[in-house]
Amino acid sequence: MLIYILIDYGPKPTGPIRNCIAAKQQIRNFRHVINSSEIDISLRIYSDYSRTRSKLSDLPKLEAILKQAKDRGGKVWIDDFRRIFVKCNLGQRVGLFNELRSYAGHFRDLRTNEDIGTLSQVKARNILAVESPLRFSMTKVSRSTMSAEDKRDQTRKATQASQAARAEAAIQKAEELQRLKAELLKQQDGITNADLAREANKRGLETTRRGRWSATTVKRALKRLDQSTGPDRDTEKLY
Repeated sequence: MLIYILIDYGPKPTGPIRNCIAAKQQIRNFRHVINSSEIDISLRIYSDYSRTRSKLSDLPKLEAILKQAKDRGGKVWIDDFRRIFVKCNLGQRVGLFNELRSYAGHFRDLRTNEDIGTLSQVKARNILAVESPLRFSMTKVSRSTMSAEDKRDQTRKATQASQAARAEAAIQKAEELQRLKAELLKQQDGITNADLAREANKRGLETTRRGRWSATTVKRALKRLDQSTGPDRDTEKLY
């Protein structure tokens, strides 16, 4: 799972990003979703240090991995889209949003569990209206103090994020199979799903639930990968 961490306060990190105080809550949010999903998925963490920003080029790591995701049909995750705009001048937020929206289909967040290109006008405006300080935690509120409606909303969001994480893990596993299949086809004329399953098991490649592959699960995984790829759809500007 390719995730993006934005650090915009405190000293610039000099060591592992996981040890940075400003990054810990963001990483915990992703860990919570993965643990709730009970899936085997690794986090590939990329980060920028930016006290202020006005355009995407002010976040060079984010710009680079979004371009990579768009080229390769992947997805980049941030825990909360609002992080990008909270330290951006109000008059420059729309322009930055529209730059990000050009990567529709490849940029999602945990808080809304939506892609940057599918946000409604209302949600987009709420994101752009964010004020400092920004606090977002997947687990910070005690359910005993929440209303019934808030509990349902939290459960719904956690379920949606878990489902999205499962789908992301399944795509990663399918991509592993696809690469293995391409490698084997260089050595032989054809390969069946059963052949691919045997070779995957031989090499220690596991399913998302850490199980063994079968012809049926290989077929299902490759079908999911085919369905997940396709031309990027056009998106409208916010304004």
